[in-house]
Amino acid sequence: MNKKVWLKTLLLCAAIFSALTLFKVMEIRAAIAFGESFPEHSETVKSMKAKTATYAHMTEVLGEVKAPQKVTLLSEVPGRITKVNFTSGQTVAKDQLLVQLDISEENAQLTAAKAKLTLATSIHQRNQTLIKRKAISQERFDKSYADVATLKADMARINAVIRKKTIKAPFTGKVGLHALQVGQFILDGVTITNIVGNTATQWVEFRLPETYPVLYQGDTINVSLLTTDQTFTAKVIASSALIDDADRSLAYRAQLNGTNLADQSSVRVHVPLSSPAELIELPLTAIQQDSSGSFVYRLDTDEANHGFRATRIPVKLTSNDGITAFITDGVEAGEHIATDGAFKLFPGVLTFTGNEEAAK
Repeated sequence: MNKKVWLKTLLLCAAIFSALTLFKVMEIRAAIAFGESFPEHSETVKSMKAKTATYAHMTEVLGEVKAPQKVTLLSEVPGRITKVNFTSGQTVAKDQLLVQLDISEENAQLTAAKAKLTLATSIHQRNQTLIKRKAISQERFDKSYADVATLKADMARINAVIRKKTIKAPFTGKVGLHALQVGQFILDGVTITNIVGNTATQWVEFRLPETYPVLYQGDTINVSLLTTDQTFTAKVIASSALIDDADRSLAYRAQLNGTNLADQSSVRVHVPLSSPAELIELPLTAIQQDSSGSFVYRLDTDEANHGFRATRIPVKLTSNDGITAFITDGVEAGEHIATDGAFKLFPGVLTFTGNEEAAK
């Protein structure tokens, strides 16, 4: 009797287990079918074909623009201004009168000295005739000669003072700001103005640490403004003969042609630290990082789904400029690489791009 009860119980349990198993299988199949009714997960990114570019490792330092012709004009003697012949910021010609100090006293002295010199010269010429006849003493002759020489020296001194009070432009250029007025009395050593010469070239002076490769005369560098992306090419024309003891750097001078930058303005100097090489160039958005290093996603064509499949490719980078990355290994020219939005991808994911035509 007990055996029959146990047998019925076992059969009932087996039936219940089978029913539950069948129900669960049907439920899983239904879930699978439901899941398969949805389209495959995909991502949309931008992409481009990898291309080569010439690249040289660069460093950036600050430089300063220098004018080859530049001078600060100072008053050499005190005096009262009688004429101001230039305006602030004006372009002046070489030898143009800029400021005239009062020279009325010097002109009077010069007139008197000329008259005395005329008389002294006449006396000396007569004495030359008389000394030959021994009609006068040697002492008298020597005195007349000394009188002529002294008066000539006095005239030279007066003319020197007049030149110092007549301030002219030493070369053609642009003057700076001034506040000089007619009637103003100035002392010696007062700044009259600054003049920057009108030249076809400008200099850029900069320093590099002694551990950097040495630049030679004729080497090319790039110079850019601090406020814009405008870039100029310059050639190194000179370098210092000594390493600076304070910061262990070497000073260089490069020449700019055809520029009109403000004197003493700061610029960025881009100096090559290696020889140019052909590397793969990609937007920085294409480069992804994790604990394994840098990588990109190559997009391989998936014709069945009219899209692409993402493949993770490890890469080696040499540098980037904040916009573009340069790759030394891992990517070949012409490969289809995900750029903007690449961070969303993972290996094998179905991928579409908004620029499939550009990628073909």
